[in-house]
Amino acid sequence: MRFLGKFIERAMWFYPTLQIAAIGCALVKFIQTPSWQVGGFVFFLVYLLSPLLYQVIRLAIPVKLGRQQLGPEQDPSGWMIAHRLQMIYLIFPFIEGILNSLPGIYSNWLKLWGSKIGRMVYWAPDVKILDRTHLTVGDRTFVGGAVLSCHLAIPKKEGIPELVFQPITIGADVFISTQSNLGPGSRIADKEHIKILTQVYGTKRRELV
Repeated sequence: MRFLGKFIERAMWFYPTLQIAAIGCALVKFIQTPSWQVGGFVFFLVYLLSPLLYQVIRLAIPVKLGRQQLGPEQDPSGWMIAHRLQMIYLIFPFIEGILNSLPGIYSNWLKLWGSKIGRMVYWAPDVKILDRTHLTVGDRTFVGGAVLSCHLAIPKKEGIPELVFQPITIGADVFISTQSNLGPGSRIADKEHIKILTQVYGTKRRELV
């Protein structure tokens, strides 16, 4: 199983390139001969393929919570696989922005990744989510142009990179201001107001204004 896991992890380095190439070819086909079938295939490649692959792979290689070491000699990294599956949305953020322009669609798409999103959640157009697999957001929460990252890379003196990964939990009726940062393990209680330029890491907070 470890050999198969490392093979999948290494193969995922090529996934973003292959996905972009497949989308490009499908778009050319759609332009040449427009049809619902080809258009649906483009939509599948862009928005559904990655979360569906993640849900299948995580059954054998789940994202490990806590601290973990990365590298060729370490155990397969579920986070690295999930990260490569999400790479296209970091390279081309407008792809995610299109979903965000449609009421309710973006929250349901995040649920496909495994996140738990409540009702009537507002996502600002400039919000940046780095890990779509481990978010919990309560009802009627406003998420401004913040950065939400469940992972943090820590350089080690021994030369082996270490990763910290913990879910982010945001309660109901929360207001998260723009330019704030929520890191691994952040927990925001119901009805809290996270001010602009606030940095949250676990239970620690730092307000810059």
